Amino acid sequence: MNINQEAKKQNIKRHSIIHVQNAILSGLENILPVRETNKYVIAYEQKVFRVHYLLYKIAKELVKDKIADKRVDINIREDYRLHIKNGDNNTDIMKNVVVRIIPTRYEQYNTIYATFITFNWRYTRKGGTDETKFNISQCPMIANYNNLSDICYKKVASQVSGYGTHGLRTYIVLSPKAGVYTIGEHISISNTGKSVNELPITIVL
Repeated sequence: MNINQEAKKQNIKRHSIIHVQNAILSGLENILPVRETNKYVIAYEQKVFRVHYLLYKIAKELVKDKIADKRVDINIREDYRLHIKNGDNNTDIMKNVVVRIIPTRYEQYNTIYATFITFNWRYTRKGGTDETKFNISQCPMIANYNNLSDICYKKVASQVSGYGTHGLRTYIVLSPKAGVYTIGEHISISNTGKSVNELPITIVL
């Protein structure tokens, strides 16, 4: 049974976010392992806000030593459970974003560099704002050394507060070369609009 057949059997709708091939990965400090299966260590992004759905499945052989020393494939997708019980006609009741990290199957490609980053966001009725503005392009759906000409990013998931006014966004950033990069700025505006701070975002890959 392939993955799409299994999803149909479990009443799950899947949508791919990105497939990263042969990468050196960092930026997993903010996740909490919770259990194991035969193949994977299951972990979650630390919960900060009410709506929270980012799940990691990391192949067991990768966590025996430092994962940063391994070449990996990263497959990220959204899973929507179409209904919870028979006769329930509502759709998209429950969502997970699943980050599956496995040993690479694409050693024919040169290695790229990947990291996960998070930023707070805020939009209040009084005009208060925290937002991230990137000055780099978005990554392609399938990302490897052959089709990355420069550093890029892709939004992975977002935690949201109970009132929906603020939260936490998680992104993956990819580059064909290691180095230090300024990828944009984080802008913070007070509720009155009198105070505006713009801070550069610098990462190391």
